[in-house]
Amino acid sequence: MRKVAAVNHPQTKRVMLYNADDGCYLFLYNQLEDGACYADYFFEELEDMYQHCSDEYGIGTDAWQTIPDPEEGCFHDRIAAITF
Repeated sequence: MRKVAAVNHPQTKRVMLYNADDGCYLFLYNQLEDGACYADYFFEELEDMYQHCSDEYGIGTDAWQTIPDPEEGCFHDRIAAITF
């Protein structure tokens, strides 16, 4: 599962979560358009990641938009299918 949310923060404009088998990754972007993230975090629990996003960026549960999971062999932090 992947979700994105726009944020109003001096450095961060958008965040993406990727809930993988080994935990949850949070990618931070300094632009709204698709592109590489400038930072990422790892959380063992999805609820911890949601709480961090609420506390740090003011993201409510209704602000998240679900997007498709990455295709096999593609970057997890990009919306468009870009292989590595």
